[in-house]
Amino acid sequence: MTHAQRLVLIVSILASFVAFLDGSVVNVILPALARDFGGGLALQQWVVDGYLLTLGSLILLAGSLADGFGQRRVLMWG
Repeated sequence: MTHAQRLVLIVSILASFVAFLDGSVVNVILPALARDFGGGLALQQWVVDGYLLTLGSLILLAGSLADGFGQRRVLMWG
């Protein structure tokens, strides 16, 4: 494995870890939100839906920006 391939693999693993960590944070905060705001399951569903909608729209935006400016540059911005 060349140095460039190894670097691409490391960057991909780190980017995947950040996405996993971001999703975990949302799930960890749900019980505290339900306790503090008293919304129950309905509030938790709205929070998760809002998170997924925002994430999905930002992924689409990042994809179009990567087409225009290059994948490497957009990943570095992120």
